[in-house]
Amino acid sequence: MSRVLWLAGCAYFLFVTATTEAGTSSCGTLSSVSMTTFSEITNGSGDSTAVGRRLSLTTPTPRQGKGTTPDFENNTSTTKTSAEDRPPSDFGLMSAETKDFAINILGIVSRVILPLALLVTVCNVVVFAQKSMRSSTSMYILGLSVSQIFYLLLDIGYKLMMTTIVGEPSHKYGFYVYNIAFVYLTSVFRRASYVVMCLVSTERIYAIVRPLHVKTFVLVRHPLPFICGSYLVTACYHFYTLIKLDIKETQLPHGEIIYYPAYSDFYTRNEHIFEPIDVSAKVLFSYLPLLLLTILNLATLFFLRRHNATRQKMKTSSSSDQEVKRQRQMTVTILGATIGYVVLSLPLAVHSLFDNFHPLYHYWGRERNIFLFFQDLSFQFILLSCFTDFLSFLLLSSAYRRTFCNVFRLSRYFGKGRYVGEDTVAVSISDSNNTLTSD
Repeated sequence: MSRVLWLAGCAYFLFVTATTEAGTSSCGTLSSVSMTTFSEITNGSGDSTAVGRRLSLTTPTPRQGKGTTPDFENNTSTTKTSAEDRPPSDFGLMSAETKDFAINILGIVSRVILPLALLVTVCNVVVFAQKSMRSSTSMYILGLSVSQIFYLLLDIGYKLMMTTIVGEPSHKYGFYVYNIAFVYLTSVFRRASYVVMCLVSTERIYAIVRPLHVKTFVLVRHPLPFICGSYLVTACYHFYTLIKLDIKETQLPHGEIIYYPAYSDFYTRNEHIFEPIDVSAKVLFSYLPLLLLTILNLATLFFLRRHNATRQKMKTSSSSDQEVKRQRQMTVTILGATIGYVVLSLPLAVHSLFDNFHPLYHYWGRERNIFLFFQDLSFQFILLSCFTDFLSFLLLSSAYRRTFCNVFRLSRYFGKGRYVGEDTVAVSISDSNNTLTSD
């Protein structure tokens, strides 16, 4: 099975690289017809990767000066006014040439990160789906991994769409429809995962503070309905983004009909209703969860340090001491994954805040080139965040390593005595307390 998986991964990597190069080679042809990219039109910033991609679509370039640009991902609309009549690329701390070079490098990096991220996320799902790894905590990790797979598959769909719509005007309308749905779905997956991670971090703090009572303390007794409910509530709250935008058409001087996204008439008439929903969506599902996760991580570090000092002064039985050790190690593992996830998500949140509050940091502003570069860089960090669970559990949880080696038949490469067999360090999942443990 492991050989088949690695061969499939290699084949997928070559396929994505080839298709991405094909799409990139077509960008020059499209962009030469006085066009801009989907991400530039939408002034993307927020949680979804769709806005951060240079889609090379045939959309008319907005007039310089004053223009209203929809912010798909943060679900806001802001009127941006350029300070000068000349193109914004003439100003700022970064030149257009430097920006283009940097974004091309990031595009090459993403071709490597994307297939690897999908591979390790699939490995996570396979390992946590094993009977020996089932627990309340592992259910949360499994749910997050499944959402990441959908997230990455949507990104793959974007790349495939790029290769199919070039030179096919009749397909460009469908491409915009896909991207509007793409932004909506990736925002839902991304933001709902923050809510689930807040719950996991809270349970881990209690496991450190009162490790012997964790059997009787469960914030959510049925993890699967809670996970599904979190994603459903997030999807319903953001559903208005699907009716916020409309796809309009225009005809170029040489007769070609092209399509471009714009605010719908319904949104324009009811902007006073949509604006508060836009702001609350960002605050409730992005900024507050990230802030709460940061606070919970700091609190977990504090309690872990205090727990170490307390343990040195206490004399406990061997059974209770083993339980405390298992809870502590599991908390350290979750903490490592959460910290990595939050740190890699912060650049995108910072980019969004600057876009909302800095007068020169937006597509039509003086710092347009830095805006576009930092936007693409933030999305690379988002892809890297898909590795945090896998690396944290692989390095810190022997239960995960043992199951991983058994499932993918890697035990012979690492030695049976280390991960498999009766002489290994005991790492188990207690059916009584339903808590994943590791040595």
